[in-house]
Amino acid sequence: MAGVASAGGYGAPFAAMSLTEGGVAYLSGGRGGWVIDNRLVIGGQGVSTDGIIGDGEGMAYGGLFIESILAPEAPIHPTIEVSAGGGYIWRGGAVTSATITGGAARAELVVAPWMRVAAGLGYTISVPITGPGGPWALGRPSAELLVKFGSF
Repeated sequence: MAGVASAGGYGAPFAAMSLTEGGVAYLSGGRGGWVIDNRLVIGGQGVSTDGIIGDGEGMAYGGLFIESILAPEAPIHPTIEVSAGGGYIWRGGAVTSATITGGAARAELVVAPWMRVAAGLGYTISVPITGPGGPWALGRPSAELLVKFGSF
């Protein structure tokens, strides 16, 4: 069995816009991951809405992600990610805990050996655990931007 040929890591600020019933939500956060053989990333992230949107709706969550880097030797290459975690959703004064799962597909540009910029589309599904549920707690598409700094 072959071992890991190369390993590195990165940290990245995260920004996204997501559609909601009340309009557009702006999200921000951070993430970091272990890069294995330039092709696989295992990491963690934390994301929240920036301020109150719509009718007092918002969310904050954190969790783990796995990202596949396709054609990492190319200056522009695709990545595919799945994530899972937990957090809170609030709407109109009611707060509920939730499980959060999602996925994203991005195009990543190698700016420097230690810096990459990724942009793409994602989809997040939140399912309430406690408190009032409803269709507002389910799927949301998003447009995302990350600036990654590290050893790839």
